[in-house]
Amino acid sequence: MDNSPTIEAARHFLTVVWDGNAPTDEALLAALDSLVAAYHDTPDVGPSENELEAPRTGGPALYKEVAKRFPDYGYYPV
Repeated sequence: MDNSPTIEAARHFLTVVWDGNAPTDEALLAALDSLVAAYHDTPDVGPSENELEAPRTGGPALYKEVAKRFPDYGYYPV
């Protein structure tokens, strides 16, 4: 499962967003497009049987980090 196209697209998106310098609008758009395309190719299945908890990150702290990386975007999509 770790090698699924959807997981790889999600990892790529997170790498583009968080690693190195802030991405260009074009790089961010390409990563988002890949993520959407991978989602549409994901099989429609039920929830996992695993008892995994989603990671919980403080929303305000995460928003501050995103705002630092993308100061021109504000609260709404550009």
